Amino acid sequence: METNSSMKVDLKLFASYFGPILLSFIGSRFIAQTDIIMLSPLGSDAVGAYSVPSRVMLLDMIVALALGPVVSITMAKARCSEQRQEVINGVFSIGIFLGLILMLAGLLIYPYIVDNLVSDKNTASLAREAVFYLTLAIPLRLSQFLGIMLIHGDGRGKVIVPLVLFTIIANAGLNWVFIYLLGFGFSGCYFATILTTAVELAIIILLISDQGKRGSLLCIPRWNWVIELARKGGPEWGRLVSYQAVSLVTLAVFAMNYNREGQLEVFTLASELQTLLLMPTIAVMRSTAIILASRQQVQSLFQIIVSMRDILIMGLFLSLALAVLLLFATDDQWRHIYGISNGALVWWHPFLAVLAITVPISLFNSIQRGAWQAAERYSFLFTVDFIVQWLVLLPCVIVGVYLGNPWLTWAGWPLSEVIAALAYVLRRRDLTTHQESFNTIDAPLVAQTSGVSGD
Repeated sequence: METNSSMKVDLKLFASYFGPILLSFIGSRFIAQTDIIMLSPLGSDAVGAYSVPSRVMLLDMIVALALGPVVSITMAKARCSEQRQEVINGVFSIGIFLGLILMLAGLLIYPYIVDNLVSDKNTASLAREAVFYLTLAIPLRLSQFLGIMLIHGDGRGKVIVPLVLFTIIANAGLNWVFIYLLGFGFSGCYFATILTTAVELAIIILLISDQGKRGSLLCIPRWNWVIELARKGGPEWGRLVSYQAVSLVTLAVFAMNYNREGQLEVFTLASELQTLLLMPTIAVMRSTAIILASRQQVQSLFQIIVSMRDILIMGLFLSLALAVLLLFATDDQWRHIYGISNGALVWWHPFLAVLAITVPISLFNSIQRGAWQAAERYSFLFTVDFIVQWLVLLPCVIVGVYLGNPWLTWAGWPLSEVIAALAYVLRRRDLTTHQESFNTIDAPLVAQTSGVSGD
């Protein structure tokens, strides 16, 4: 049995997971920014069309994000080279298979959505072009994303750092080559994206594959393996669909009351700031899940929190520093940063106060969610998120916007986090990690390699 000191997650260990995972998220945003910069000389239609795919191609995005945590945790729990290789082979095979299905579905559905979403003819024509190329690249992009999740789950996230930097630089260079040097114009941006993704995927395959087994990456995985992976990914898919649905309903609620000065403006700014702050909390959750999943002992929720006290203390310190920056920034500074109007400030100040309260609670919950993910309790996480989003967060928004009360509108966010935290604590007896929640995907293979029964 391991001692408390060996169970402790120190800052150095946590940073070795957190940093690369966060960089993976930030890297995609940097690539998007370089694309926009390269496309901007082509005019506003090109820049406008570039933003369309991210709002249309939701199906493949949700599938990728739903499989991400399941893949990384499954990889973290692999105990031998045979198990590890089976996970790699299975994930890449499923990635290609799902990618082809999503590609065919996208070719049928996405052009229709673009035609009904974008009214300007020039922008719509460019947007259809963008969606077409990105849809063709879905198998590549999905496999690349899952490959990165495999590397994180394997505990080798440090190799992601130079890979992300290489991808950002290569994408910017290829943009210039295809858009301007070779004269492909708007299409050149997506030629660069596809080529960069293909090269990145090839590097990921070299990094993740066991020596001497790189030729067997694509194979037909065991049926029970696929079923178990789908069973675990299903609740994650449902959780993400629920989140997107709540976001759309929230946008509709604010849009229907557009006449109130500054209200829709603040919703847009608040959504962007929340998204920015969401990336570190997701990275904390993913890091916690992978670290706990890779361990060889069962831990209670209290033991997990104690073992990660250094991370909690550091997170609390950073949360307080963020709160000071948010609450003490002047109106002139916010106008300079966001160009925010005077009418919007009435809604903006309550949002900042609520945000300052919510961030430390979200940090604490990220560690708890990571622990539940490590224990593969995806259905429980889906249930909690569904309840707080639809029965707490959304009603506060609807009633608050209807009454014109910004405090009530934003109050649903910290309230939902508090209720979620209580749910995790109250169900703490159901929480175990690694040994007790033994991965049923791996059990048959362990039996094969160890020569004992899988029971």
